[in-house]
Parts: sequence; structure tokens; C-alpha cells
Amino acid sequence: MEFVKVNFPTVRQVFIDGEEEGAVGDLIRVQRGLHTFDLGSPPDYTPPTQDVNVIGTTATSPREIDFEPAMALVHAARAEARRRLTVTPAASRTATTKTTGRTATKKKRGRRVPKLSKRATKK
Repeated sequence: MEFVKVNFPTVRQVFIDGEEEGAVGDLIRVQRGLHTFDLGSPPDYTPPTQDVNVIGTTATSPREIDFEPAMALVHAARAEARRRLTVTPAASRTATTKTTGRTATKKKRGRRVPKLSKRATKK
């Protein structure tokens, strides 16, 4: 016999090869070999199923199988998208030139003072 422990943040039923075999956090005994694990309905977890080859476990050292809430992936994807859209101050001051393809930093321009012509200075 082999031993598994399925992890998920909330208590759910654990299905092994389509049969209800226990609950999240329980030490579950299974036959040695390849098994398909899932948490049943509603399918608000990821991955939807896990195929795991269970071998070489003991009651004190079971094979741990982790599932995550599906919303955790949505939040992570949204955070990544926000990170990509955030413009840093340095990035907003740089531009790529068309002719050389090099990045050039735009200089801040102050107020220009017109130069006086030589005639105006001779008076």
C-alpha cells in the first residue's frame, strides 16, 4: 500500500480514479501505480485533474498532491497584466530613433532665450 495527502485551502472531497476516497488533508491509502486525482464539483480549482504515479511512500512520508483555487490564477494573471502596463518614469522619457534603432533619452527643454543679432548688440 501507498499513501497520499491532497492539499487545498478548503476542505473538499478527494476523488481518485473517479471514486470518492477521502477529504483534503486526510492520509489516504492507495494501491501502488498511476492514479488520477481531482476534487469533484464545482471545478473551481486548478489543475482540473492530476495523474500521479504513487510509489515508494510511507504513512509518515506520503506523496503530497497540491491543488490551488482557480481564482488565485486569475488574480496572478491580473497582477502580471497590471505590472506590464505600469510605465516607469525612465521608460516614459526614452524613445527609439528610426534611423539608428538606438534608444535616446529626451532632454528636458527650458525656456529658450532668443539670441541677439550683432546689430542689436552694437547700439
